Amino acid sequence: MSKRLLTLYWTIFFLLFFTPVINRCIGQTRDNRDAQIATTIDQAAELAEAARLNTRAVELFGQSRYDEALPLAQRALEIRKRYLPPDDNLILVSSFNLAEILFAKKKYGDAMTLYKQLLSSYERKFGPNDSRIAPVLDRLAFLYYERGEFDKTESSYKRALAIDESAYGAQSAEVAGALHQLAQFYRLRGKNSDAEATFNRAIALQTNLALQGVHLPQFERTMSDYYCFLYQNEHINLPAAEERASRFRQASGNQERYSGIVNGRALSLPAPDYPVEARAARMSGIVIIKVTIDENGRVIKTEDMCGGYEPLIRAASGAAQHARFTPTLLFGQPVKVTGTIIYRFVGR
Repeated sequence: MSKRLLTLYWTIFFLLFFTPVINRCIGQTRDNRDAQIATTIDQAAELAEAARLNTRAVELFGQSRYDEALPLAQRALEIRKRYLPPDDNLILVSSFNLAEILFAKKKYGDAMTLYKQLLSSYERKFGPNDSRIAPVLDRLAFLYYERGEFDKTESSYKRALAIDESAYGAQSAEVAGALHQLAQFYRLRGKNSDAEATFNRAIALQTNLALQGVHLPQFERTMSDYYCFLYQNEHINLPAAEERASRFRQASGNQERYSGIVNGRALSLPAPDYPVEARAARMSGIVIIKVTIDENGRVIKTEDMCGGYEPLIRAASGAAQHARFTPTLLFGQPVKVTGTIIYRFVGR
């Protein structure tokens, strides 16, 4: 057989035998590529759905509709975990949002699990002193307190304070808030010297910030908690406390007229009943009620300032609602004011 005929023979054999194989391989490659494209499209669609769910969950959370927000946040996190690396920023965002919803719903065990996971992820990804860690530590401190783990509470608050000082500066609003949290912890634990020193530092910093035009809502809460510390511990230098409060409110530009301790302006100040539950438990203590008084001297709103034994709070609030005061005048015109009424219950 000639060389030319042999070449032609092998060419025909190759075309007849291998062409179907090649076509089949090409078809498989095309199918794989199409499957990959389809998977990518599905993944993108699901991640877009996770973004939508997350946005809606945040909106519902802002409206205090926690029951509706919870399943959306859970689904968003589930989708993102399926497609993204464990420490991806989107997973961290979803985890934090879900933890906040669980915290708001007082599902503290589930919330703590997520916050601990977030703390580890933040430390691993951003380092141990990153500013994003401080809010997680604040939440963990509260949860540790709820569980009676007070040493962990204190160390968490202190670490959050140190991070805020490093990240934002010692004179920042973030540090002011962290000081308030730590001072309140000391107050509740009865560490009076630590509480007083930390409250004084917090109030001084907040007053300076207010003079610079920085107005944050926790400033007024700090002053209320400071009053609680003073009154509940019988550690009252009332003129100094009132002067401190006056300087703070003047600096902060608070438009709410605050009349301070209103007992001396009372026309009628009914004594609260001593509740049956309190009598049985021989409970005693101080309850401080913040009152809003209208232009006619009538109490239109009451609010417990310091927490405590609920039956005593209810009794004090009920008595405060029936109190009457002389109208407070400003430039000769009666104005609405707020103040505090202190009730001391003695065990019987």
